[in-house]
Amino acid sequence: MSSVMKAISENFGDYAIYFTNSSDVMIVAKKQGKISNPTGMIFDFSDMATALKRLEILNEQDLLIRKVGSKRILNPLFQSFNISTNSDYFLVLAQKAPKSMFLKQMVPELEDLNSFAIPIAEILADKPPLKVSSVSKNLFLYSANIARQGHFIFQHLQSVESSKISPKLKFDAKTLSLLQNIQASFCDMLSAEQTWLPHLHKLAKFTVPFLSPPEMAVIWQHIESKPCFEQLSEKVKNWVNIYKAVGARNFEKMQHFAVSLLPKTGEIAASKENHYLLTVAMLAYDQLDQPRKAMVLSQRYKNWKNPPIILRFILTWMSSQPLSR
Repeated sequence: MSSVMKAISENFGDYAIYFTNSSDVMIVAKKQGKISNPTGMIFDFSDMATALKRLEILNEQDLLIRKVGSKRILNPLFQSFNISTNSDYFLVLAQKAPKSMFLKQMVPELEDLNSFAIPIAEILADKPPLKVSSVSKNLFLYSANIARQGHFIFQHLQSVESSKISPKLKFDAKTLSLLQNIQASFCDMLSAEQTWLPHLHKLAKFTVPFLSPPEMAVIWQHIESKPCFEQLSEKVKNWVNIYKAVGARNFEKMQHFAVSLLPKTGEIAASKENHYLLTVAMLAYDQLDQPRKAMVLSQRYKNWKNPPIILRFILTWMSSQPLSR
């Protein structure tokens, strides 16, 4: 895919990548000028609206949740891969595509950018905030499904916090189990770090990339008001704090809590938790106009030869930006 995107980048002024489902993408390219984010006007054309309906795209938010990003933020990522540009004379796509399809590479990794527990494209001003309440049910798009389930969690907890009857919500079995575990009493847990923290990570994945700061505030209010919350370990509370900071787009607190949870000195090992913390810290430094601190932190990571797509994305994005701003 990088080979194709390199070719498109050389011949088009801008492009944007959208998921049609969890396995396929659509590339929109424009010869000159920038591609704007889609609006509801596209549904005024009956033929287009009919075609989009077949993909269960019914409104502007259904388009927005499918957007991975534009050339501005994705081009550094694609350029970082050591593969030639696809052309009629050098058919990289024909040679490499069968193996990539067999290994299920790149496209699922791109969806990680959409479902990672940070609204990266929104923070980098590449797409507007999502109104998740308008996202339609879609059996074939993972991010749409977890976004809807995340909004159901918000609606339920909002009703709990306001002492109102919860609306009828169509939780799937996994989300219902997650909700029950999140609401469990901390007092009953011998080790919240082992038993509750994994549920917190999953809750963040369902909510933080999709919900607005006021919606996320309701969820954290519910969690922090539970008995024995203050007795949780500093590590567990700091994980709550970092997700709370990301949900609020508070970059000062994002970098503070991310750095506090990372090893203080020495190498930073490859792990899911460290990948998230590094991404949060580097993104926060970027938004605070402190790119040198991000680069110093990144040099402690020990797996840059084969990093996950999210870390490769943030590093290549930052490398494309000037150190002096």
